[in-house]
Amino acid sequence: MSSRTIGAEFEKKVKAALEERGFIVERAWAQFCPLGPGRVISKHHDFFGCADLIAYQPHDQGKLDSGLQRFWQPTWFIQCTAGGDRWAKMKKLQDHHWASSHRVQLWARDERDKQMVHVHELNFRDQGPWATRHFRWPEGVPNEVL
Repeated sequence: MSSRTIGAEFEKKVKAALEERGFIVERAWAQFCPLGPGRVISKHHDFFGCADLIAYQPHDQGKLDSGLQRFWQPTWFIQCTAGGDRWAKMKKLQDHHWASSHRVQLWARDERDKQMVHVHELNFRDQGPWATRHFRWPEGVPNEVL
């Protein structure tokens, strides 16, 4: 299996885990680029150049925003990686200009233990740039991650 196929399968698994928790999730799709007559290649197209998934929870599970008198939930931007380029992707996410109301995460499959997942969340407070949690797929996604 190619690394692109492995990465796509991991993205689908993360998307399914979020949907299982009540999130509405949109996945970035490939973009087709013509090279010439009869020649086309496919390039992966990330949201804002760095997120594979965009997710949010429906308003009935949100918090009441007293100023607007409607329910509000943050938008989640999630980058998935099944390869060894985790730190470069974290740097790319960190360098992007996010609103403090967004939740920005990197879900990385462990290279040695394929069932272990590391979830790095960009921290907009002063405790350091990233908070990291770990879990195993068969046990499911813990509440602290979402």
